[in-house]
Order: sequence, then C-alpha cells, then structure tokens
Amino acid sequence: MLITELKAKETIKSLVSGKVFIINCHGCKEVWFPEHEAEAFQKELPNVTGIFTTDYICNPNHLKLRLERFAAQIEAADTILVFSCGVGVQTVADHFIRQGIGRCVELENPPPDRVSYVITPLLPSAGSQKMISLFNRELDEFIARLSLR
Repeated sequence: MLITELKAKETIKSLVSGKVFIINCHGCKEVWFPEHEAEAFQKELPNVTGIFTTDYICNPNHLKLRLERFAAQIEAADTILVFSCGVGVQTVADHFIRQGIGRCVELENPPPDRVSYVITPLLPSAGSQKMISLFNRELDEFIARLSLR
C-alpha cells in the first residue's frame, strides 16, 4: 500500500491562482489518501468554483463521464487543483490535454511522495513540455519499480 501525504500548504497555495476547481481522488485499496487533511485545507482556499470527489480517477473513461456534469464549474476556473496519486493526476492532465485545453502539470518531487498537483491554464511552453516529459519518465520508472515487486 502507498501512503500519500499533502505538500506543505504554502507550496500548494503558491501554485493556485484565481478561481480554482478541485478534483479529489479518495483512492483505491492500493493508495491511502489523507481525506480529512485535504478537506480541511480545501475549506481555507478562496474562490473555489467546485469540488469533485470520487475514487479511481486513474480510469480515463470513469473520469470523463464524471467530469461532464462539472463542465461549467471547470470552465469558470483559472486553476485545477488535483489531490491524487501520480497515476490519477496523469489521467486528469491527459483528459484536459485531449480536450484541447492545453493545460500542463506543475511538478516538484518524484512519485510516490507527491499528492498535490496543479493543472495550470497555460499553453505548454518549452519548459512545461520538458516538465511533462520528466513526469512521464518518472511515472514510467515508478510503475516499473512497482512491477518488479
């Protein structure tokens, strides 16, 4: 079982700008998520357009269907904040990139240590593309290490 923890509140707040839509994954049996800590922190954030909480956001079809009812709240947001394991945030990022929104993921620490992610409303710059490439490589390495167990 992976045990996830939130980044420092100051770190998360520094990544959030404007109106924010929050996506929470309460995980699966393989990942423990600090639900109460995340919920308490989310209450401190101003300008939240909506909060979507579910499990298994790593399933792209499940995610797509569930997000459809939040389209207006997502559209109103400047930032999408994701509380999830690395696989879940990659699925969220892929979903928005495939929608043509061109959002990118801010990364700091390799998996499994990170759980808080921000999808920013920027078209991918060269630096962002490098970050996405780095994330994909780190995720592949992480999955490979898991499969060796």
